[in-house]
Amino acid sequence: MISCEPVASLIEAFSKLPGIGPKSAQRLAYYLLRRPDEE
Repeated sequence: MISCEPVASLIEAFSKLPGIGPKSAQRLAYYLLRRPDEE
């Protein structure tokens, strides 16, 4: 898994959203990193 400060900051930002826990925030962050650039 990718683990660096920018990714950790993104996960922290997502987890501050209402209804988004740490695990969901991690999934969202890694989804954004893995998606193709065309989307």
